[in-house]
Amino acid sequence: MPRSFIDETIQYLRKSADKIQQDWDKFQKGEISKEQFEQEYHHVLADWLSELVEGEKHVPNNGCKYLDTNPECKNFVEQQI
Repeated sequence: MPRSFIDETIQYLRKSADKIQQDWDKFQKGEISKEQFEQEYHHVLADWLSELVEGEKHVPNNGCKYLDTNPECKNFVEQQI
């Protein structure tokens, strides 16, 4: 089964946003300290996302043709992109 790198990136961004939101909610409620929130926030931004974003901004779709990673997309197949 082909990998859809764009879809994977979207899913990873959502997962990261959800994690930040959960930690932000905990911090606002006083369930975690400022230091804990900032540590987790930094971890998501610097560790989870930096490598993913760095690669995608230079080589979108992992350098693959969109039709190769999304063969069910008629538009990509028709355009041979």
